[in-house]
Amino acid sequence: MAKINDTVVAPCTGNQPSQLLGLALGFANFDQELWWLNTAPLLGNLLSQANYDIHKQYQYLAFYHKHILPMLGPYTAPGLEPRWMGYFNSDGHPFETSLNFQDSKITVRLAFEPLSPLAGTDRDPLNQFMAREFLGQLARSQPCVDLQWFNHFDSELGLSLEQARLIASKVPKLGKTQRGVGIDLRDHGIVPKAYFYPEHKARMMGVPIAGLVFKAIRKLEESKSFTLALDTLEKFLAPCFKTRADGYYKNPTEVFAVSIDCLVPSKSRIKLYVGETQATLARVRELWTLGGLLADQATLTGLSLIEAIWDILDMGDSKTQQMDFNYLPLGFYYELQQGTEYPKPQLYIPLHEKNDDTIANRLTKVFEYLKWNDIAVRYKEQLMANLNLKETTSIQRWVSFSYLENKGVYMSLYFQSVGGFTENM
Repeated sequence: MAKINDTVVAPCTGNQPSQLLGLALGFANFDQELWWLNTAPLLGNLLSQANYDIHKQYQYLAFYHKHILPMLGPYTAPGLEPRWMGYFNSDGHPFETSLNFQDSKITVRLAFEPLSPLAGTDRDPLNQFMAREFLGQLARSQPCVDLQWFNHFDSELGLSLEQARLIASKVPKLGKTQRGVGIDLRDHGIVPKAYFYPEHKARMMGVPIAGLVFKAIRKLEESKSFTLALDTLEKFLAPCFKTRADGYYKNPTEVFAVSIDCLVPSKSRIKLYVGETQATLARVRELWTLGGLLADQATLTGLSLIEAIWDILDMGDSKTQQMDFNYLPLGFYYELQQGTEYPKPQLYIPLHEKNDDTIANRLTKVFEYLKWNDIAVRYKEQLMANLNLKETTSIQRWVSFSYLENKGVYMSLYFQSVGGFTENM
């Protein structure tokens, strides 16, 4: 097997599902073949390690080949700068995988930015249109996909072509992403999600990002069913509504994204993503409880777990002066859903730029603390077994936690997912 700049260029041979599918299905062009060789083995192994049966492994790898592979654009080898720099990792690649752990169940998830051939050009300077095209195609083959809420937020948070051209001329290459798509690969089928990054729209309008996002949410007819949750969240995030004279992030806490499930509104959730420059346990407590506004038993039980996990991960305290979403010291999202009285918090802790071997050891201790012993025993052993984790700092990128009274701890791990053949997870 040959590599060029750490890029796999060998043909798809072997008996693993990703290898057999590569041979059977072929590729429309060399870029798609390179994307497959440098992402599909990891995806296949994640599906296997998460105990998907062999039929589901083939089903979801075939789904990836048919629907997502053509949307990733030109392949760029690790270490080289892509033509389009996405938000999903600091290398600018438009693709990410993650594992969600809940009790003994593991779910594989994908996130990516569909790339237009015109992305970054004068005809689509902010790559605004390809997410709509992808989800539209998906809706024609997947009955579960519903675009009512996507169309609403796409309209409320999108820019005209003239506005996009103006913004594109003023922002760095890594900061242009406007849309993203997530896919949960569940037992019963996929759950598609859409992500919106409204900073540039807010800058163009001269309003705070939080104000723009809350206004868009309140325009939804369904928002009336979670008014209290929305009011509670807006009250806590009031400092985010400060005026920013130059349009750049200035607040230590800032709304930076909103996501939705692309399902019928009665089943969909809204998530507000918040970046935080102060990574201290005291600040985590404030963000988790909305400054004491949330005091129910589930919130407090979850906070106790978070405090213990914070210590196990040896997070300490850190602060930064700049709101850089690839290197945030802390992140949160707040979930809103019809019929819920209060927003549900989820904490994001960054792991990148730290030794992967050390992080894997600490995460193993987290699994042990949560009594997920089967996962604890095999996690490190199966994590990129072809790499020396003592020499890497980018494999494990984020870990997130939430807590639900009826379901317990909900934990997700996000990985660097591009750039090399892997024999194991």
